[in-house]
Amino acid sequence: MEQVEQVTFMSVNQFKEQVGVTKFEVLRNPKTSKLFLAGDNGENYKVEQAIDKSKEMKMLVPNEGGLTEACLINVKPGATVQFTL
Repeated sequence: MEQVEQVTFMSVNQFKEQVGVTKFEVLRNPKTSKLFLAGDNGENYKVEQAIDKSKEMKMLVPNEGGLTEACLINVKPGATVQFTL
């Protein structure tokens, strides 16, 4: 049996409330060139590396990893049902 990880999507404002942050900054690590999300609570979170600030963004939160494994992503609308069993 294949196990599929379930995720939850939150708005950035909802996520801020959940983790007690008033401000996030998207920063680039000078050593790895990877983006990360730094909160004014001292915690860091993942960022989709091809993030586009001009498009809608949400926090993807894996149900098993919880808030600490959250990742800022662009919302990609347009998923359509292919078939139903």
